[in-house]
This record gives sequence, C-alpha cells and structure tokens, in this order.
Amino acid sequence: MNTNYTTQAVVQSKDNSMNTAKDFRNLFFGTKADPSSGTLTVCDNRTQRRYEIPINRNAIKALELQKIISVQADANSSGRPAFMGQADKVDEALIGCISALATVVALVYCRKRNRTFTPADPEDSFIANMLRMMGFHEDEHSSKPNQEIVKCFEKLWILYADHEMTNSTAAFLHAASTLTDPLACCISGLVSGYGPLHGGAIELAYKAFEDLKTPENVPLLIADVKAKKQRLFGYGHRIYKAVDPRAKFIRAMIDQYKDRVESNPLLSIAMEIDRVANADKYFTSRNLKANADLYGCFMYTAFGFETDIIVAMASLSRMPGVLAHWREAMLEKGPMLWRPQQSRAAIFEATTNGKDAGGLRAAGDMGEVPGESKTLARIGQQCGQMEWGLNSGAPPCDEPAVPYIFTTAMPADFAFVTVSNSGRTQPTDRSVIRSRCMIGKNRQEGSRRSKQAARKVQRAAAQTTSENAGLQSLHHSVPPINTWPCTTYNEKQQAEEDSQALSTEDVARDDASALMPLVPHPPPSDMSLIRFAEELERPSQEILFRLINFNALKGTFYPIEHCVDLPRSANSEALSFSWILQDKIFLHSALFYSSAVHEHVQRRQPGRMTQFHLRRTIKLLNEALSQPDSHRNEAIFHVILTLALMAGLWGDFSTTAVHLSGLRQIVRLRGGLKYLRSHPKLHFKLDRLALSWSLGTGATPYFFTGPISWKSCFDAQSGTPTCEAGPFSCNVVSDWRLAAVWQDLRHLVNLINDHLACNSLLDGSLFQDSLGSIQTRLVHLQNGIDDRSDECLRLGMLAFLSTTMQIPGGKFPYNYLTESLKSLCETTSNETIGDENTLFWLLMVCAISVFEAEEAWLRPLWLKLGAERLLWDSARSRLQAVMWIDRLQGELGSKIWAKLALIELV
Repeated sequence: MNTNYTTQAVVQSKDNSMNTAKDFRNLFFGTKADPSSGTLTVCDNRTQRRYEIPINRNAIKALELQKIISVQADANSSGRPAFMGQADKVDEALIGCISALATVVALVYCRKRNRTFTPADPEDSFIANMLRMMGFHEDEHSSKPNQEIVKCFEKLWILYADHEMTNSTAAFLHAASTLTDPLACCISGLVSGYGPLHGGAIELAYKAFEDLKTPENVPLLIADVKAKKQRLFGYGHRIYKAVDPRAKFIRAMIDQYKDRVESNPLLSIAMEIDRVANADKYFTSRNLKANADLYGCFMYTAFGFETDIIVAMASLSRMPGVLAHWREAMLEKGPMLWRPQQSRAAIFEATTNGKDAGGLRAAGDMGEVPGESKTLARIGQQCGQMEWGLNSGAPPCDEPAVPYIFTTAMPADFAFVTVSNSGRTQPTDRSVIRSRCMIGKNRQEGSRRSKQAARKVQRAAAQTTSENAGLQSLHHSVPPINTWPCTTYNEKQQAEEDSQALSTEDVARDDASALMPLVPHPPPSDMSLIRFAEELERPSQEILFRLINFNALKGTFYPIEHCVDLPRSANSEALSFSWILQDKIFLHSALFYSSAVHEHVQRRQPGRMTQFHLRRTIKLLNEALSQPDSHRNEAIFHVILTLALMAGLWGDFSTTAVHLSGLRQIVRLRGGLKYLRSHPKLHFKLDRLALSWSLGTGATPYFFTGPISWKSCFDAQSGTPTCEAGPFSCNVVSDWRLAAVWQDLRHLVNLINDHLACNSLLDGSLFQDSLGSIQTRLVHLQNGIDDRSDECLRLGMLAFLSTTMQIPGGKFPYNYLTESLKSLCETTSNETIGDENTLFWLLMVCAISVFEAEEAWLRPLWLKLGAERLLWDSARSRLQAVMWIDRLQGELGSKIWAKLALIELV
C-alpha cells in the first residue's frame, strides 16, 4: 500500500473516523479534577476498572499518555493475530488507534489547562476534531474549531506524517512484529520518541532559546557548541543527512503566518542561530541545518499551544505514517519477528608466552583484556571472513615482533558457522554445532570410539612427522627460527610432576599443531594498487577489473555507436574512469552495472554483491541530490541513467518512470531541449531509455511530447530529398502519416549504409535529429491507425528502432510490444500486407528484438515464406531490400537464421 496515500487519507478523512473517539470519550464517564493531588480519574465502562493517573502540570510526559492508552489497549488486546490479512479489521484498528491517541492528548491537555473537553463531531475532519476537543474554537461561544489553525495543520501534519525508519518508528515496528495490538505498539513508539535525541529535542531546543533570552547571546552558545560543552538541539537529522527538505515548506508557512509567529520573541533568537550557523564552517562542513521540528515548534506556539504539549502533538502527527507501516506489514509483508542480530567477535592473540599452546589464546568471551606485548589480532566475523591488523593498543616494547606467518594457522578445535540475515544457522551447519557441543560429553575411557580416535590421531601424527622430516632434509641449511621463548628442562619437569601424564591424543595434537605446514596469503591483485573513490574488497575489485581491463561491456548497450558518429561532450564516458577514482556514487553504480549484466548473461538472479552495490548507490545518490546545484553534477546524471536502464532490463518499468522523471527535471534545469541539441550523444541515450519504457508499458514518455510535424524530417533539416520511389515506398502502407515515417526511416538506414560502404560514419547530429523525429511520430500514432497491416508495420518499425539498444545474452522485456505484435502477426498474412519481402522483414525484425525464432506460432509463417530454402546471404539480401543495417543487426540475424535451419527437423 502506498504510505503517502494512507497518510493523507487518514489525516484528512471526513468519514466516521471520530466515532471511535466519541465512544472512547464515553469510557471516561468519571473525570474529576483534584488540584491537591493532580490526578485524573479514569474508568472503563466495560471492565469497571478505575485508574488514578498522576498529571504533572509542568510537562506532559509520554509515561502519562502510556498509562491512559493502556486502558484502551487492554480492551483491544485479543492475544492472537487478529489483523493478519484482514483489511477491514486493520483499517478499523488504525482509525480507532489514531482517534484514541487524539482523545487522550486532548483529555490531558484540557486537564492541565483547566479547559472544558468538547466531544468530537463525526462529520468533521480529524484535525478539526482534534482542535475542537482541545478547546481551540473560533470564539468563546462557538464549538467550531479555528479554521485558520485547521488549514495550517493540514499542511504541517502531512510534512510530519512519515519520514522513513526513525527510532520511534523502529520501536513501534519492533513491538508490532510480535503481532500485538496497534495501541500497544504506539506506547513503544511514544516512549522512544520522547527521548532528548529524538522528538524530545524540540522541547530542549525551545528551552535553550528561552535561556539565551536575546539574540546577542547567540555567539556564546555557538562557541560552547563548537567546544562540545553544549548540544545544539534542532539541527541535523538522522534521516536527512544534509538538508531537511521539509524545512523550506515550513519556512514558507512561517512567512504566511508572519504576524502570529513574530509575536513570539524567541523566533528572533532562532533566526539568529540559523544565520550564524549557516555562515560558520563548523556547521556547514558537517551539513548541520535546522530541521523541520525546530521551525515547527514556532507554528505551534504561534497559535497558542504551550511548549509542554508540542512533543505530544508531534508524536500524534507522526502516528498516521507509522501506522501506515503497520498496515503494510499486516496486509502485504507478512509476519516477521524483528530482533537485533548479534555478531560475536573472538580475538586470537599471538603472544610471546610459551605456556600458551601454539602461541594462540582466545580473548573476549569474558571481557579479557589482551596482554601488553605486541600482538597480531585475529577477528572472526559473522560472515566467516578474517581481518588482520596490529593491536594498536599495545605499547612499544623491546621484544621482537611476532612473525606474521606464525599466526596464520587456526586452532584445530575451532570452527565457524554462518548465519542468514534472519540470524538462523544453515541446516548443514547444525550437525557441526551439535558435534561441538557434545565433545567430551559421552566419551568413556577404553570404549571403541575412544580407541578409534586414538589410532586416527596416531596415524595423523606419524604422517605429519614424516612430512616434516622431508621438509627438514630439503631445508637443512636454513637455521630454525626460534620465535617462541623455550622453557628450561627444570620447568618442564616440574610441570610434568604437577600434572598427569599427557595422553597420546594430546601429544599428537601438539605435534600436529607444531608441525602444521604454513599456508601463505594470496598475493594482492593489480586492482588493489589503485586508490578508488572508496576502498573495495577483493570481489568488487574483480568486478571492476572485468569492466575496465577486458572492456567486455563497451558498446554493449548502444551498438549503433559503431555506425554513426555521435560526438563526445563534456559529460561523455571519457570522464568515467576519473569518476571511478573520485566519485563514490559513480563507482558503486559501475560495480552494480557490471555485476548485474554479468549475472544477466549467465541467466542468474541478482546476487548479494549486485544488491549491495545497488543499495549503496541509491543511498549515496539520495544524499548527493539533497545538495545545492546537484543537477550540474555530470556523474549523478549518468548514475541515474544507469539505474533507469537496469530497471528496464529487470522489467521494473515503474522504477524506470521514476528515474525518467528525475532526468527530465535535470534536463529542464540545464536548459531543456536547447541543452539536449548541443549534446546529441546524451540526447540519443535519453531517447533510447524513453523508447524502452514506452515499448514496455505502451505509454508516451515526456521526451516525446510536443508539436508533431508529419512532413519528412529530411526535407525540414537540409532539403535533402526523401528516398526515391521504389518497390518499398508509399505503396507499402495506406496511412499517409505512417507512409512519411516509413520513407524517412528507410532513407536514414540508406544514409547509414552508404557511409559505412565508404568507410565513414554518418553525422551524429543529423542521425539523432532524424531518429528522434521518427520515433516520436511512431509513438504518437498509437491508437490512431485503424488498418491492421499499417499497425503491424508501425510496431515493426518500433521493433527495428529497439535494436539500437541491445543487451548481451538476452532481450529487453518489452511487454507491450511483444503482446501487440504477437496478436497482429498471428492474424496477418503476406496477402494482407501486400508484399512478401515486407512480411519477411517484419518477422525477422520481431525475431531479433522481442520473439524467439523457434516459437511454435511463428513456424507456419516461416514455412509459408519459404525461409527453410534460403541461405543466410540470400535472406540478408531480401532484408537489405527493405531496410537493414548489417553492422548493427547482422550478428543477431545470423544467429536467428541458424535456429531457423532447424525448423524442418522439429
């Protein structure tokens, strides 16, 4: 479910959403004010239970709300998953939960301010009822809420409703994952949101303004913040790392209600802090900007809300978005218990203490601190990978450093198991865990298994001793390296007397560990010598090596570049290598692109490496787009282009549309069509992307909108006459508009082939202008042609244009083009089209773009055209008589023709 839609529907609904609030108000039939005790007496009609809730007059704490809400939560708790997959119950609980929260806040507020609680009106909106219950009326004699505040809050609360996975949202969903009722989940979110590092920062920021008293004291506050003596609440955001996009809208609302807001003397202090912070390098370098919560508190105080209610109001405004997450989990995602995932890190030290067997000991289980000798620490990570590094906490000493190679051997009795993202072990590893747990538990002296284990250890020790003897004979001239200090004979004798004699198994294990052959680390790759924009692990280095060194993907998507001269510009791929070295976003997008295409060629689903670089790219892209003038960043433009292209490759055309919208905004900010005309190569790629989206969805992209001219584009450009009349001119189609496009496309193909025959390339600007005009007219003719044969040729020309963008190992999932062509081709014959070569060309173009040549429904058409009797050279001549670019489509055509040769045998 769309979270934004849920948010607006809940916040602005005018249905019977407040009936629940009215019923909830009736539960509290006994509310008496006791100034001496400061309590609110609440009674539940259904359970006849009374609650004495202390009310602090100086502040509205989340704990007080929690106690009151628990009354309703107890009544709603069913002890079973009552909401999973039941939309009616979920929506009823969602509306009732928001209504209950609003009623509780209004009750507490009226109790503190000695105001009269006004029941809700089921016919009014949610925000209007909220203000009515709290006593914000148009005048003293009316119960209608103040409409000015209603309009303001309808905008303000939509901005606050939802902004990703905040701390309080995560706390709410942690509770919701146990399938408890939503009101109980709200308690978790309220308690979490009241902390000073979350929603409670609003109140602390306002108190800081009160302590400053005048704007002249702002420099003192800034100095204390920079010296880390104070915290500046209301600046920065956990979600919006750079600039809070909501802040500018709230600033506009402050300007709209300027008279009301400026009556608060603390606003001048906030504006002065904002001015000083925006000019201070300390804040600008850290992207510390005022967030929406800071400005929002002035909107509340401007309309008469006291500061102690702001946190409660802010929590209430965020509940629709949080509950939308809950609704999505109940209806779409299914139950998934949230829990933290723990990763144990065991540190193994190579010490200089000879008493430790093998020079290795484990630290960290019981908080043991490593010794002060220089060590090499080995950390076992959850994923099974190992990282090496010097223990930086060890002070310098005169003892020789432990050689690196002596610490590479893992103890024989230590094993690693992997866990999934949910924290569960693999089924194949559970036997390993069980066997480790049972070591030494069910073993008896002299048993059959004990004797077998002893014999096995003896054989292993004997084999290792013989191998070591061979190594010593080969390296007899090399003196031994005595790294570990040896103990004296007296020490050994004393140790033997104090302990029992070592068993054969223990001796064999010690010998095996002492004589274990050393396995060196693999040498670093060539890519590890290059400093990229971000440090890369070896798998990512291999992906980048495949992309850069072998250059296997160059020209893959746009093979037409080998046929026309598209001039390079400032934003061309010439900068791509420097972007890989300097720009993190482009680096991860290149890794994502290379990994995804490699998996697509191998017919595999996107793997973990691909998904990791995709998530990393999107995260960095969102941060970069929040910066000013981000539309001028050439790397960002190409990153979005890559994301849109890969989304289309995966068939996710809704995501492609989002990226296309972003590219449209960037192009508009750069000058629109004028900018694209000066960058024909970029214009070409945008048109290819827009065409792929159109062929996948059947919709008309933004880049193809505008006035349409049905005259020949070559006449309009340079006065060049269109192709001469011939057997494949206007008599092929009946619609005069489509006939003009048909002639223009054939003429463009002839121009490309003529230049290739002369060992030259067609001018890129002429090509792009002509191609853009042709495909725009073809897309706009959709649903405008009645003749089936004409529509079939229109789709065939679009399929022909789609070959200007290709992907290795497969085809783009053009669902609209595939389904439309199939339905037409099955009912279209050569008599209908009027020319056998044209139908042959149409089937061949469809086979190389969207169909598979051996599909059963195509077989009768191929046989009817006599395709099985033709050699490829003869077939290519027939295709060139219509329109065909052999350098672009020749390889695809020959592969298809090889499959067609098997038709007679199938």
